[in-house]
Amino acid sequence: MSNPYLVKLEQLLQDIPQEEREEILQDYREHFRLAQAEGKTSEEIADSLGAPEALAADILADYRSRATLPEAPSATAKSYPRWRKMAIPAICALLFLALVWALVDIRAVPSSSSPSPAASPSPSPSLVDTVAQLNEALKAYAAGASPEAKKPGGTVTIQEERKATGEIRSVRIETVDTQVIIETAKDAKPQALLDGQIAVREGEDWTDYYEFGADSSGDTFRVFVKPTEAKKQQMPQGRSTTLRIRLPEAPMEDLEVATVSGSVKGPSLQVSYFSGTSVSGNIDLAGLKGKSHNLANVSGKISVGGLSGDFGVESVSGNVQITGASWESSGSVNTISGNVNLTADAKLPFAYELSSITGSVSCGYEGAATGKLKRQCSGTTGESKRSLTLTSISGPLHVGPVN
Repeated sequence: MSNPYLVKLEQLLQDIPQEEREEILQDYREHFRLAQAEGKTSEEIADSLGAPEALAADILADYRSRATLPEAPSATAKSYPRWRKMAIPAICALLFLALVWALVDIRAVPSSSSPSPAASPSPSPSLVDTVAQLNEALKAYAAGASPEAKKPGGTVTIQEERKATGEIRSVRIETVDTQVIIETAKDAKPQALLDGQIAVREGEDWTDYYEFGADSSGDTFRVFVKPTEAKKQQMPQGRSTTLRIRLPEAPMEDLEVATVSGSVKGPSLQVSYFSGTSVSGNIDLAGLKGKSHNLANVSGKISVGGLSGDFGVESVSGNVQITGASWESSGSVNTISGNVNLTADAKLPFAYELSSITGSVSCGYEGAATGKLKRQCSGTTGESKRSLTLTSISGPLHVGPVN
């Protein structure tokens, strides 16, 4: 069924060479398709774009300023549609609602109730407000870096340890700017060690700037490191703190790590359900084996090797690298402008679909169907109910077998 809005827009852009006009229209067809997939009607989408005459006039004016066509009211060329200017914050809203609880307000001790992990990950709902809240949280946190802040008077060493008690199946880790390093050892009991160097004023203790705590409740071990109000306001320089989490090599039920600017690094982990969220810190795991995993980031890099289990990965501008992936049901990666490079087990049968609005798309499998503008490709590596979906606004996407 033809779209009246796009039909009218095409009529208004007749002075553009056919190939370039078709590329512009393809952008808007894709915009309608994505918006309708989110539940919007054609009328609502058309209203958000404005009258086709006004949109065409903008495109004509933009093209006239960049193209070699003669100056004329009808001269036009390819432009970046107005909806793209709104696309990034709008689609951000669909990616990261799941980040808010962990990244904006780090609490001393989370609720004692354990989450019920889903059988498989699904894309997060909405996040226009979340990005704004994250930005406000980071601004508030960095406010102490102002020139008025006094310089520290000395340096002290942090070394505090917290141990779990009882049989632990779940671990929750929450921090703001502390690097998190996960270590595993045979038959190890879960424990957390905060160590490093921090510069403070004379006569003050590092605990004036950081609060470090842990709570063993039932079979769950909760660890948190958060800045105190003094640290938020005065921002002592020279601090370097690391939270080391030691876990047993045996499989765990679930592990959650949430941070704002701290990085997360770990070995190959065996955990049924893993959740890792960050704003600007990197998430780097040598391997991840289990049933279902969710990772989300704003600007930091996400890198996972040897990933097995269903997964959902979301990023705004950070790159995503997944190596040797295998899964039982579904895998998905959604990004705004970050690069996505995913290699899958060469023997794994699955159906795949990649799509980007302006980014390049590459499928390293024979028989892949590629869209005319090379912004879409799809295919299958064999009969299976497994699915893989990669989407972006402007970031390049690639999928292929492990070399």
